[in-house]
Amino acid sequence: MTLDLAEFIIRGIVGQPEAVSIVETERNGKRVLHVKVDQRDMARVMGSRGLVIRAIRTLATSTPDNIEDVVVEAISTE
Repeated sequence: MTLDLAEFIIRGIVGQPEAVSIVETERNGKRVLHVKVDQRDMARVMGSRGLVIRAIRTLATSTPDNIEDVVVEAISTE
């Protein structure tokens, strides 16, 4: 549920939605979402002063899916 929500939100705000990739891992028994976006979309996902990614983290961690953190990484689509 949280993975789908995060993917829906991030694909909606980026310019290169086909480059969005979300991988779920586990750290200390809790789930972590690793979000990869095109380098050109990093600023959109992070937002001014990190407000957008903080909002996404708040949504992800407030669900009953036991999400601990959301990590955003830039990738190159070249």
